[in-house]
Amino acid sequence: MTFGGITGSIDADLVLQILATKVECCDFIEFATDDIAGDSVGFFKASGLGYENFGTFEVSEANDSLVIKWDSKQRIVAFEINNDLLTFLYLEDSIPVEEGWRKQLYGKNPH
Repeated sequence: MTFGGITGSIDADLVLQILATKVECCDFIEFATDDIAGDSVGFFKASGLGYENFGTFEVSEANDSLVIKWDSKQRIVAFEINNDLLTFLYLEDSIPVEEGWRKQLYGKNPH
């Protein structure tokens, strides 16, 4: 699969915890591949205080952005991976947002 390093650094065995200051503690996102070999599509689950979203994601051919879809929403997110840090960059209501997510093993909350 061509997931631009997403599944190599972030896979179904890992959970990410957000570091962005605009979001409170304990938000998580999980990425998993689908059953179709060779595509760049997968599933995600995002959860935190008062919400839980399930959806799909697709990695761009350039391996530098994701199209994330959940409910009736869609967001195009640029991403960078540096060691265990995944950075998302996107616009929300025309305002640039940068989120930092750190790799974390299931059940290992550092707080």
